[in-house]
Amino acid sequence: MAALIEKLTTRRKAATKGAGDARKALSELRQMGSRLRDQRADIEARPVPLAEAQDAAAQAVLREAEGAIADLNLSSLTRPQDCRTPTLSLDARQMAMLAFASQAEGMAALLSAALAEQYRDMPQGIAADERAATLAKIDADLLACELAEEATVREQEREGAAPLRRGDADPRAVLANDAELR
Repeated sequence: MAALIEKLTTRRKAATKGAGDARKALSELRQMGSRLRDQRADIEARPVPLAEAQDAAAQAVLREAEGAIADLNLSSLTRPQDCRTPTLSLDARQMAMLAFASQAEGMAALLSAALAEQYRDMPQGIAADERAATLAKIDADLLACELAEEATVREQEREGAAPLRRGDADPRAVLANDAELR
């Protein structure tokens, strides 16, 4: 990436010989920036790894099962009874949650299998640390590209041309002083 930016920068510097080369360099820099933004969007959209999703599902099932047990009112079973049979009053939701809790392992396995099936048609998952490192690299490349683009625009302006700046240009590049530009 750095070599390509350097090549385009060299081309930009040589562009004083011809406005056509400068416009071409600017166009190539903008295309490179567009590709980098697309790469960034692809990385952001990739799912977590399958094992991570399956662990999250198992933990969610466990939390729900624990919550189902915690919501039960067991006090009628612990009080002394006066010739009455102890009762457990459950509404429909509590009965469903208790049934769910009793089958938590099976539910976790069912969700794990469903996730595995869903992941077959998805791009490969990416771990959080790898995602962060990849995005940081893309962001650095994108900033370098934006700085080179802004330098090209300024050189064209100095030569009397009036290139348009992109409305979504990075403010760090647009507001950079000339010494910061490549």
